[in-house]
Amino acid sequence: MDKKIVIGCKMTKKGILVNVLLLSFYGFFGVFGYLGNISPHLNLSPNMDKLVCVLIFIIILLFLTSLSGANEIMEFSRQQICYYYAQGFINQWQEVIRILCNKPAKPTISIHTADISKLNLSYTSHMYGWGLKGYRLKITVLLKDGTVFSFFPVSINQMEKGDYEAVLKLLEDNGIAIVDRYSLRNVLNKNSRIFYQYIKAIEERKNKC
Repeated sequence: MDKKIVIGCKMTKKGILVNVLLLSFYGFFGVFGYLGNISPHLNLSPNMDKLVCVLIFIIILLFLTSLSGANEIMEFSRQQICYYYAQGFINQWQEVIRILCNKPAKPTISIHTADISKLNLSYTSHMYGWGLKGYRLKITVLLKDGTVFSFFPVSINQMEKGDYEAVLKLLEDNGIAIVDRYSLRNVLNKNSRIFYQYIKAIEERKNKC
């Protein structure tokens, strides 16, 4: 069987159900917000108020539950690199339904390793909430026909597990050159904190030049 390494967290039925339970809190929050701030000014009948509350709860739950299908996944094997991502409300809901129905996932992008010329490791900056600056790994795949794909893998605790190094070793064993201008590979098997500090130091050296 072809070995596969997954970067990112695949959503499961159990994960979706847990999400629905947790997200119910936001549905109730929306209902209480309506009852406390909007309902008194509308003078609706009790039955109409109940109907509005139900609709608010369902709409909030439907919208937030759709995000369960928005996971960003990269799957690496000797044969190909598969990228999975559902963008947009309809596609995200289709992904939720696919998971609940046990249907196989279809990759958004599929790249045969035999078509890859080289893979470049770099990084990009981005902003978190509260104006905090962070850094993300950027993987750029150059195909032999000149086509370029860039990916920004999202994962939790996979640096510590050695999954990134396992991916790079798998690709190297299949004849794909790894270009690592900033020597990021040295910290990709550490943790996200060390990764951040390493890139921050690179940026500080750039700014001094």
